[in-house]
Amino acid sequence: MNRIKVVNDIITEQVQTDAIEIECIPKCEFFRVSRIIIKIRKSCSLELSYNTTEETKLDVTILVDKGVHVNIFEKRTGEKTKVQYNYMLDTDARVEVTKFYMAHQIRELSQIHLNGEKAFIDYHLKTIASEKQKYDVVVYHHAKNTISNVYHHGVNVGSESFIFNVTGVIPKGNTGCILNQQSRILTNTLNVCKICPNLLIDENDVEANHAAHIGTFTAEELFYIMSRGISKKESLILLTEGFLLGGLPITESQHDVLKKEVEKVWR
Repeated sequence: MNRIKVVNDIITEQVQTDAIEIECIPKCEFFRVSRIIIKIRKSCSLELSYNTTEETKLDVTILVDKGVHVNIFEKRTGEKTKVQYNYMLDTDARVEVTKFYMAHQIRELSQIHLNGEKAFIDYHLKTIASEKQKYDVVVYHHAKNTISNVYHHGVNVGSESFIFNVTGVIPKGNTGCILNQQSRILTNTLNVCKICPNLLIDENDVEANHAAHIGTFTAEELFYIMSRGISKKESLILLTEGFLLGGLPITESQHDVLKKEVEKVWR
């Protein structure tokens, strides 16, 4: 397992094999943005942990070589964060990204570039929003027969503004591409929640789908759990755990860590 821990944009712990290369570029006085470049040369797993105790700005680039398969698990906690990701996938690269956030104010832009034929990405973002959060994801299908699946699931527990913007781009001539977007926000507040799905497609020979939903657990879902003798509070915890953790490509130990984080919100 390759593991990187970042605190306030500085790598404080680093465990790596020869499958990856890491380069850190400290922030300069003019731009005030730190950069981390991760080059993935061989198939592997990578675990990223971010924590911020102060306002930070970070640029992360992840380069995946031809034919490499990688599972990236990321956990983020802390205060105000501005971060930009650039994922660059070469031919036949296969990437599974799982992000779980329990940070406060977040402004995040993720740009995914499928640069070679048969490049594939599964991108899962799960977040619990207690303060203002905005996420922009743009997927560029630069080659034929590329596949992107983008899943955004968020629970609003008090954020005044909670926004998902998801955009998929397929230019003319890039046939055989598959693009899927699924976004859902659960909220019990009257604060601003928005999902903006965008499909910018200039080619007929593709498959593209998107789904967006903002709401809460239905009375039927809650009644079904409570009819088993479970309290309303415990029922909400179980439903939230299923919503945020169900079907993720993560290990049992990672699942247990995230389960404890979800339970903190209700307890």
